[in-house]
Amino acid sequence: MVKSGGLKFKATHQASWLWHAICDVWKKVVGGIGWSLGSGQQVQFWTDLWTASASPLIELATEEVPEEVRTRCVDYYADRDRGWIWEYFQHILPISSLLQIAAIPTPSNDRGADLPIWRLTSKGNFSIKSAYGLLTKDFTQEEKDIWKDHTESILHAIRDCPKVREMWKSLVPRKAWEQFFSDPIDRWLLSNIRGNQQGVEGVEWRMLFVVGCWLMWKWRNHEVFDGNFTRPLNEAMVVYKVAAPFHMSILAGETNNFSPNGRMWRNISWLPPSNGWIALNTDGASKGNPGVAGAGGVIRDTKGRWLDGFVQNIGVATSFMTELWAIKVGLLMAWEKGYRRVRLQVDSLTIVSMLKTGKSTRSLNSALFRDIYGLLRRDWQVEMQHIYREANQCADRLANIALGYPLGVHCLHTCPRELEYMILGDVIGANVPRLVSM
Repeated sequence: MVKSGGLKFKATHQASWLWHAICDVWKKVVGGIGWSLGSGQQVQFWTDLWTASASPLIELATEEVPEEVRTRCVDYYADRDRGWIWEYFQHILPISSLLQIAAIPTPSNDRGADLPIWRLTSKGNFSIKSAYGLLTKDFTQEEKDIWKDHTESILHAIRDCPKVREMWKSLVPRKAWEQFFSDPIDRWLLSNIRGNQQGVEGVEWRMLFVVGCWLMWKWRNHEVFDGNFTRPLNEAMVVYKVAAPFHMSILAGETNNFSPNGRMWRNISWLPPSNGWIALNTDGASKGNPGVAGAGGVIRDTKGRWLDGFVQNIGVATSFMTELWAIKVGLLMAWEKGYRRVRLQVDSLTIVSMLKTGKSTRSLNSALFRDIYGLLRRDWQVEMQHIYREANQCADRLANIALGYPLGVHCLHTCPRELEYMILGDVIGANVPRLVSM
């Protein structure tokens, strides 16, 4: 009999040859099955795959796991009020595993049953291609990245890094995002250099594209080799300002007329809530994706005054997971403080769209989605609003300073001194220019 997290397969003597074949390969297929925690009563803590690691915890333990606890389920190691019961396992697991566990919400009966997920695809859905790759050990690079920490590549540095994607989204029209972010590197470079894509305020696209790639590569190297380097707040504006003089010099003497074509600069500022409402701004930060991660949030009134806030040192998580953690903790704080009309402001369009449509991913993030949906179903009014990153600077700053705190959530009843000028700027309506679609 082969078993994984309650999934049992057994071949008897009377079974068909097909069933025997399935049971023979099942041990390998199990390597692609993971779990998103619900109640934690079905998933075994030591032997099932429920963290971001490619191996079960029993294989990562620094000393032998006692026989009597090897089949214990995850719910045994957590408490509804205390969270993870660290003293049960922290002495026999490496710090890397402990930080991954810290980023996973503890089991909850309110969340429902544990969900099996397929670990070899980004959305958690089974595919024949990924299963074949698992059996033949012929993974694509995308599948390998799911199994191990991300390895930096040229394309990741100049396009796919979350921070870089935000810059490109400011320059690329929304209708072109899908192709822009999915093309392989050779096609991506050629199509953007040779094509006739829409430019920005008179600067043709290929010039913006080349300058953008150069600056993304340059800044990424500065981040790696210069510990004091800080990326510009408005990267798209810098790309435009660098590209414009080059473009104008090329046009010198030419008679072509260039006019703005669908993109314009707009001043972005924090958006205060309506009377009777509070604004909840949240954000997450991951230094590595996955990497050490934090979340932060702030609750403010109609005048922008600080009412409450929080920081959370998550552990090790992806950028996507940190955004979800920030929303969950922020909503829970707002509820516990008695606010019943909440304007939730988030700078991740993907997450806002998913939450508004009731969607989620069948992945390790499923538990956080289920927790958030549970909070949204409570008896209160929560309006979700996508905002630009420039209007979310306070939450972004909180998410980054969270990394200096101990693991867990820390309430901030007063505004930290390092955020006072940001809060004041929001109160007086200070703005930052950004390229937006007309």
